[in-house]
Amino acid sequence: MNRLTFSIIALLIIPLISCSSDALPEKRDYPVVRTLNAEAIDSAEVRLNGSIVNTGDENIEELGFVFDTSEPAIGVSDTILISTVNSKDAFSLTTDRAFAENVEYNIRAFANTESYTIYGNRVSFLSSGTRWNPWALKVFRTYLENWANSESTYTQGKGYVLFRSGYFYELDTNDYSFSSRQKIPISGYIPESYTMFGINNHVYMIFPDYNEAYIYDTISNTWVIESIDNIDLSGNSSGFNSGNLYSFSIGLTGYVISDNTLYAYDHKTGSWSFLNQFPNEVHNAVAGNEAIYVYSYNNTIWKYNFESDDWSLETTYPSDSYDGVTAFSAGEKLYFGLAADRENDTFLQEVWEYSPGTQSWKKISRFPISYRINSPFFSISAGNKAILGFFERGDEANEDWFNVWEFDGSKIHNP
Repeated sequence: MNRLTFSIIALLIIPLISCSSDALPEKRDYPVVRTLNAEAIDSAEVRLNGSIVNTGDENIEELGFVFDTSEPAIGVSDTILISTVNSKDAFSLTTDRAFAENVEYNIRAFANTESYTIYGNRVSFLSSGTRWNPWALKVFRTYLENWANSESTYTQGKGYVLFRSGYFYELDTNDYSFSSRQKIPISGYIPESYTMFGINNHVYMIFPDYNEAYIYDTISNTWVIESIDNIDLSGNSSGFNSGNLYSFSIGLTGYVISDNTLYAYDHKTGSWSFLNQFPNEVHNAVAGNEAIYVYSYNNTIWKYNFESDDWSLETTYPSDSYDGVTAFSAGEKLYFGLAADRENDTFLQEVWEYSPGTQSWKKISRFPISYRINSPFFSISAGNKAILGFFERGDEANEDWFNVWEFDGSKIHNP
């Protein structure tokens, strides 16, 4: 059934003035609803409230709330229906899943009849989070010197972010404060192709074009440079020329994927070795649950087998949105999503959880905000959590900020 849609911004009661004594006001056949203020309950639940101002001529079939960080609309934004419709009273519901921490939402009550969808007024609400929403905005619109394309890693309870400008920062993952560390000893902007991983109290910056590793000591705040003489990290060995570069560490071993070639670095001996090539083009890669996974053609996800030194097809990403998919890990689970919406120059907010133990997928709470694509971005896997950093360009000159989000995998509802 197609419905007409109305947005009720304000309700005005105007006395009827008529020359005819028997003239009566025309009664509208659609209801009028009002959105009331939302209430936070112990940082675990949110109560949404609304009221019915006018029932109209048609029965109200559905009542509910729609909410978003932009203009909320059914079919686009998060929507919750009231289980029982009582068209004579105020209505409310309590949720422990829908709202991320430190995020301002726009909320509208709505009513559906057979012919109409009617929205109430818009109410803003700053959420302190709910029990089963994994997203939290930890740093909002803060400026860092020379924010530019970046790489990141995590070791010994700290995150590390290197910008192409050479500026290097340490992130305290407890209070989300950034500390400027010793700049990498490279003149000017560093090459576009680089990656990094962390082992114990060292961060390794790998530059395939130079075949060098710049090693940062997190305790002494100093750098040393090591030449990588026994192996060529420049990739392109099979002619794919994708330019993709990924790295991670598992235990005391660092791993680098350059194009489709996998290399291993032994922290104990300081030596590099060549492992089996991935048979297709690498679109993304992530380490999780003590394993390496590659996202490739046709939404396929492959796993590297350490014992047999080969690759096997693990699963297929279930989403229809696959352009520019982001991958990260938290705990024993992998997460894929935030695909590019190139028509609107943003990314989609859809995120999926993959459980390697059961080889099963589940769509989880969507990311609260859609940033512009092709903006500097970093992701850090930190135990049971992941940290995502996004650049946000303002409308005015010198209005460039960054925002840092925490993803807590333990706050995903598993009924």
